[in-house]
Amino acid sequence: MQQDGNLVLELRGGEQVVQLAGVQVPQPLPPAFSRVFQRLMQQGKPVRCEVQSGQRNERARVKILYYGWQDKSGDVWQDLALLLLEEGAVEVSEQEDFPDKEIYRQHQRARKP
Repeated sequence: MQQDGNLVLELRGGEQVVQLAGVQVPQPLPPAFSRVFQRLMQQGKPVRCEVQSGQRNERARVKILYYGWQDKSGDVWQDLALLLLEEGAVEVSEQEDFPDKEIYRQHQRARKP
């Protein structure tokens, strides 16, 4: 994680700086942002990355899925942006159009005080 909230992911044997799709990271970074990432790193589980957009000369905007739990049908993966919204660490991006925008708004409204 960088100071501006961009993420550094290991992809295809190299590092790639990406931005979370659908959200804006306030500056300076809220403490909740770092706390969420510390909890995820303690899990020691890999994350999944789905590229949502990005051109050659710009940072990719990605959806990050983290391991939630396992049930009888298999692994359950959760959207990191939803967790960050609930924790008050990010805001819904009003400049982006994306299919889950209303779901993101609902999670932002349900955020912890």
